[in-house]
Amino acid sequence: MYPGSSEDNDEFAQSTLQSLNVCRRRHNAEPLTINEQLCEIAQRWSEQMARTGRLEHSPAEMRNFGRQTLGENFGASFQAELTG
Repeated sequence: MYPGSSEDNDEFAQSTLQSLNVCRRRHNAEPLTINEQLCEIAQRWSEQMARTGRLEHSPAEMRNFGRQTLGENFGASFQAELTG
């Protein structure tokens, strides 16, 4: 397995989901689940940012999801591995 592989992405997604749901339980909020279509949209844009070396939001037309425009949150770490 190499960095950025499907297995790495799945592991990161599950780790992030688990961390988010721990916080949501503390506030009696319903748990979140993985949405494969949203993961694909996010992965496509993250690969674009990696190619250009620019951390920026995608164009709004790329974030259309039915009747909604998706928001984006992202982060970067230059000194340590970024984990969920």
